[in-house]
Amino acid sequence: QKNFVAMLFGWKRRDSMKRTVRRYREVFLMIARKNGKSPLAAGIALFLFYCDQEPGAQIFCAAADTEQAALLFRHAKGMVEYEPELNSRADIFRGTGHRSIVLKSDPGSFFRVLSSDANTKHGGNTHAALIDELHEHRDGTVVNKMQAGFKSRVQPLLLEIPNTGSDKTSICWQHHEHSLQVLDGLIADEQWFAYVCQLDPCAACYAEGYREPREGCAQCDDWTNPAVWLKTNPALSIGLPRIEYLQSQVDTALAMPSDQALVKRLNFCCWTQ
Repeated sequence: QKNFVAMLFGWKRRDSMKRTVRRYREVFLMIARKNGKSPLAAGIALFLFYCDQEPGAQIFCAAADTEQAALLFRHAKGMVEYEPELNSRADIFRGTGHRSIVLKSDPGSFFRVLSSDANTKHGGNTHAALIDELHEHRDGTVVNKMQAGFKSRVQPLLLEIPNTGSDKTSICWQHHEHSLQVLDGLIADEQWFAYVCQLDPCAACYAEGYREPREGCAQCDDWTNPAVWLKTNPALSIGLPRIEYLQSQVDTALAMPSDQALVKRLNFCCWTQ
């Protein structure tokens, strides 16, 4: 997490007005579940909310449905409630269908959950947007509307925190593939920050064009082998998740093949179909 935050905020660039701004505008963080990416995203959003000195900063939590977005918001709300300085500088609203944190010194600055109605998912004058569970989105409607709200902002940020999915025609798969091409140097996209945790193919399979372990290859990373679990679960060394939990997931998947696709997706970042 320290490395991720350092990369995200450490790099700067000059914009067309010669202002020093953040280099990255879009961030794709793919990591296994239970590795703390939702609290991390909530903390980043609160930093943008309180510390960016952006007038009328509008920050949105969006997901495939309102309740999923609300989970992310609850992490942020809890941080504000438990930190006296943050709590003294903002008001928290929890009304039915309306969850938001509003800055007292600038009521135009808010951190809000978006409605589940796709027709109302608009970015307004978006300073930052957190897109959770991108792999559950039917299309790129929410992402496009958030990006449309960036046009008048100096250094907006779109942060996507998906799991791997099962639909290789989805917006999540497209962003995953774009991320790998950026990381491999095949595409130049200086404002796209990709941090992708996944298992690796062997050198021979990589040379053949595989970017994930090839089914049936004994040399590629094996999702059942604890030696490679750290690649998709970087917080494993501090007990997030517990290794006993991952082992139980693997044991269940091996005993009940119908569960394998889900276990491989959520815990070991393997795309399935």
